[in-house]
Amino acid sequence: TVDPERFMNLSKKNDIEDYVAYCGSVSNDKDGVDQLIQSFAIFSKDFPNVKLYIIGPILKSESLKNIRLIESLGLVEKIVLTGVVSADKIPQLLKDAKLLLLDRPNNMQANCGFATKIGEYLLTKNPIVLTKVGDFSLFFEDRKNIIFSQPDDINDFADNMKWAYSN
Repeated sequence: TVDPERFMNLSKKNDIEDYVAYCGSVSNDKDGVDQLIQSFAIFSKDFPNVKLYIIGPILKSESLKNIRLIESLGLVEKIVLTGVVSADKIPQLLKDAKLLLLDRPNNMQANCGFATKIGEYLLTKNPIVLTKVGDFSLFFEDRKNIIFSQPDDINDFADNMKWAYSN
């Protein structure tokens, strides 16, 4: 699960670039990273100075596909693929993000699992945009402690990113 002590006494750094972030396995099937990239492309039109940090191990099977997607959408300068980041650096990276994102697709894994990264996201006290899959709606209320998006809908996810970033 999540160790809350890792997130204690963190404060946002003001001298860094604006970014939104996803943290976890860089997987399209599990966490919808390809859909997140597409949603970010829509979001980025309204917020061109904001970057997307994709924090986590890049799976070889999907990395080339996602890199080609990033290139085709003209986002090479706006998306940072960090690769593996040491555990002690993750809390500050998440804290400094303007939004934390999880665009899980509507599939068996998303509907039967509970992403522990949401616990880490909550500890940052940053806004979270999350697809409404699985049991998340039993624990969270839309626009109160999380911003829900419809799964597999890049436009809805982008719209909720824009709303959360603006509010």
